[in-house]
Amino acid sequence: MNPKLPRKGKFTKKTIDFDKARKPNLEIANQISDLLQECWPSRQLINKGKWFCTFYGKKLVAVGQLQEDQLWNLCTHKDFRGQGLARDIIQRIVRSLCKKHKPVVLFVDPSSPRKWYERLGFEYVSKTLSDSTFFSTDIDKMELTTCKRLPRKRKKKRN
Repeated sequence: MNPKLPRKGKFTKKTIDFDKARKPNLEIANQISDLLQECWPSRQLINKGKWFCTFYGKKLVAVGQLQEDQLWNLCTHKDFRGQGLARDIIQRIVRSLCKKHKPVVLFVDPSSPRKWYERLGFEYVSKTLSDSTFFSTDIDKMELTTCKRLPRKRKKKRN
């Protein structure tokens, strides 16, 4: 890990619900849009659903979207990867959906780390033909049906 990266205790978490907000916070919406552009240059912000955000100071460093009981747009800033921020966002989304007794559904394109999702407990459900502008190929549908706590990050063994 890069020694210049911040430690865990300095992060704050917020949930922004664009469906319920009377007046959306444009500063946060712009940060979400900028972060999504970093992860997927062709993707645009969709002002719908709940956005689970993690900030370092005032800087948005990780985000995930819950829309219609599906996980979308999971993205971590490149300088903050490897610290469990995406795992934490998924855990927050799992807790949110478990209150409704619903599974967490996500669609994984071939360039996504499908094995990483499997280690978190997601299971492959089916291959789906993409009719979305987000994916240019077939995508895999995955689900997490249990409301257990996600596995912790594996620690590397030292020799």
